[in-house]
Amino acid sequence: MEFSLTLSNSPSPQSLIVDALSAALSAKAAPAHEETPVKPGVEVLLSDKGLSKARYDRQFADIDASKLPTTVKEQLKTIRRIQLQIAEKKAELKAVMKNHLLTPKEREVKARLLQLEMTNLSNTMTVATNSIGKTMGEMTLPLDQIGEANKLMNKEPS
Repeated sequence: MEFSLTLSNSPSPQSLIVDALSAALSAKAAPAHEETPVKPGVEVLLSDKGLSKARYDRQFADIDASKLPTTVKEQLKTIRRIQLQIAEKKAELKAVMKNHLLTPKEREVKARLLQLEMTNLSNTMTVATNSIGKTMGEMTLPLDQIGEANKLMNKEPS
């Protein structure tokens, strides 16, 4: 809302009030400026790093939200990372097996390499699982926290 006030050389307080009121009333009576319609929703563009961070945060949000000790949370995140890597290797293996641009020999070699990587990740998972079990035992966590940790540990990665 805009209005102006014009002062004469010697305005009286009453004339100032009258001028201000008439300016305010004329501003109210004037049609408002047409505004550009606002589209509902917001578009946000994230960089690759931002997308990666958002995905990371979402993958570990349930762990962060738990009431488990920090040490256990960090070990659960390690286990989740390993689970994600295993899932990626499985997807890669599936893609290799379906890739008919490769010769059967090339497919076999790539498949064996991926299987070897999955075996290594599986062994790492065993070590991480044993480690968190030992940690929770040493901390003497209550049964509800042990249950929560097991639930988080066994959740399928997304």
